[in-house]
Amino acid sequence: ILFLAGVFWMSRARSSQRSRLVFVPPSAVPSQPVHAARLTTAKRTAIDGKPTRVGSVVFAGVPVEVTAGGVAEATLNRGGRDRVLSRSQAIFSAQGNAIELKAGKVWSKVDNHSEPFRVRTDHGEARALSATFIVERTAAGETEVRVVRGSVEVEDGQHRGVVQVKRGQRLTATGSAGPVELRVLADAQPGQAVPVASVVPG
Repeated sequence: ILFLAGVFWMSRARSSQRSRLVFVPPSAVPSQPVHAARLTTAKRTAIDGKPTRVGSVVFAGVPVEVTAGGVAEATLNRGGRDRVLSRSQAIFSAQGNAIELKAGKVWSKVDNHSEPFRVRTDHGEARALSATFIVERTAAGETEVRVVRGSVEVEDGQHRGVVQVKRGQRLTATGSAGPVELRVLADAQPGQAVPVASVVPG
C-alpha cells in the first residue's frame, strides 16, 4: 500500500510540474524585437544608452540619442531616410513608420508609400506620404516644422485642427498644456516670415 501511495504521489507531482510549464502567462514571454531602421551614419550616437556604430539595427521602441556635435542617419525599413541631429533623442516605431521626437531635431526624407510617415511631439503630429521635412523641438518649448520638398500635414495633439504645410513654408505649434496653436509661415526672404494660415483649436 505504501508503495502504491508513493507512486501515486510522484505521478501527481510530475503532472503538476507539466501544468506549470504549459500555463505560462503570455506577459511572461519576452516579445521579439522589431526592426525599424539601420544606421548608415553614427557619430556620437547611442542606442538605448549604449554607444553604437554604422550598420547597427535600430529596434522599435528603443531610444536613439545623439550628443553635441553628433549625427545619426538611418535607412527606414519602410523606405526613406531619417537623420537625428545634434543634441536630439528619438524613438522609432515598427518598420520606421513613425518617430517620437523627445528632444532636438530630425530631418526626414520619405518615399512614396501607402501609409503616411509620422513625426510626433507633445504638440501634435506631422505626417507625409512623400516629402522632405524637418521637425524641431525648440528651446522656447515649441515644435517647428519646415518643409523642403512636397507637403506635410500637421495636426495638433488634441486632434482639433489640421493644416497643410507646403514647400518653403514652416509651421510653429505652441501650447502643450492647453489648446495648441498651429501657425504656418512662408519665408519670403531670408530673415522675413509672412503669415500664411493659422488654426487655433477651440
